[in-house]
Amino acid sequence: MTDYREGQTATNPKTGQKIMYQGGLWVAVPKTTNTADQYKFDRERDTVRSLEELKKRSTWDNTGMIGHALRKFAGSNSYNFGQDVETINARNAFGELQAMRDASKTGGALGGIAVPELMMLKASNSNLDPNQGEKQLDTNIERSKAAVLSRTQGLAPENPFDLSEGQSRATIPVGAYYLDAAGNLRKNLNRDKGNPIVRPALGSVPAKPPTTTAPAGKFKVLGVR
Repeated sequence: MTDYREGQTATNPKTGQKIMYQGGLWVAVPKTTNTADQYKFDRERDTVRSLEELKKRSTWDNTGMIGHALRKFAGSNSYNFGQDVETINARNAFGELQAMRDASKTGGALGGIAVPELMMLKASNSNLDPNQGEKQLDTNIERSKAAVLSRTQGLAPENPFDLSEGQSRATIPVGAYYLDAAGNLRKNLNRDKGNPIVRPALGSVPAKPPTTTAPAGKFKVLGVR
């Protein structure tokens, strides 16, 4: 009888599928996350973080008329702020474009995008203009953030992946939120090695920590209220 070691991999000669020896049985190796999907997820997560940081820098001297005047001086805080706004606008436009491509049946049905069309796409996604007033810019930053979270599944708890049928966590990006078979909301930090519960399933009772009872006669409880 041939001995197999735990975790040994092979290829099913009938199907060509990669398999693994686990728990005394040969099981199919789950499909891992596409590298491109992980890249897009990480990029959109970085965009959200950049938007949050941008909102902190959205002050009276970086926006509106004063910010516009100060942006004429290269190297000033207002100049750097304006450049960062342009970077985020471009990333948002390309992110929206990629989402549209992903949604098309052929994957590339949109064809080439001209610069004017890209500018229109950028404007449609809560275009951020540093010359706007502070309050208006903050509003548009939040709208832009909401658009990124909406188009990127798993990036926010409100838009998780559905793994309720027991699918492998290796099939979704690392760091993504998902629903497990019990309805718990989890964050994919360790893939199939176990992930923390972010929000228990509706109606479930959180586990209580074990209660330790002191041996009689050895301890006296004081000041309990």
